[in-house]
Amino acid sequence: MANLDKLLAQALKLAEQAGVEVEEEVKSNKQLEREYAKKKEQDSRALDGILLSQHHVHAMMVRVCSWCGAKFQTNFCYQAVCSEECRVAEFMDHFKVDPRKLTLPQSFWEYEPVIIVEPKVLAGLYR
Repeated sequence: MANLDKLLAQALKLAEQAGVEVEEEVKSNKQLEREYAKKKEQDSRALDGILLSQHHVHAMMVRVCSWCGAKFQTNFCYQAVCSEECRVAEFMDHFKVDPRKLTLPQSFWEYEPVIIVEPKVLAGLYR
């Protein structure tokens, strides 16, 4: 266990002893690094999509999220939600299961990741 993880565990223990309720999940350094890398990759793909749309206007389209109703941009006509958060929320509402806890079989089909320009980024572009 890394030093930061030990310190976080100690802080949680102290908070519990003091009667302080910690509402958010305390994440390990590795968890935070993975989330940061994933977000960075999503943002990079969004930027690629924006740049691609300048050359192939038909490749990107503005859609309305089926979960939160926000406008977003994508290159995939079947993309119905604007973000990972909305995808998880919609899945949990529909199936009553957290999709992040499922292990999916490895696909033998190769595919490109769907480009999603999230609502906040799209709104910034319009401004």
